[in-house]
Amino acid sequence: MATITNTHSSASHSQDFSSHQAAAERSFSAWCQSLEPQRILVMTFMLMVQGCIFAPVVLLLSQFFNKGITGPTIALAAVSGMAVMVANISILPMKAIVVIFITSVVINLALIAIHIF
Repeated sequence: MATITNTHSSASHSQDFSSHQAAAERSFSAWCQSLEPQRILVMTFMLMVQGCIFAPVVLLLSQFFNKGITGPTIALAAVSGMAVMVANISILPMKAIVVIFITSVVINLALIAIHIF
């Protein structure tokens, strides 16, 4: 009777995860470096998404579905919007600007979900 042996150890799983994480970080850094020449276009897109899509939706939902947290909602929306604007007009690398924008999008989506559900 043959026995089943585990050919993978926990060390190989952690090495596989760390190598995938390092590869993902390298590809993200390379993508952000490729965005540097189009910095103005990317800045315009980020500000348009933040100011024309998320800001009105969050403000309208916070007023329409008043759950008693309108003040913190407006404060979080304003802070995330200002973070995107300040990051875009600064001389930060694109990697930091993209991370700030993604964080702002997650905050705004969470605020939208809180007010809808």
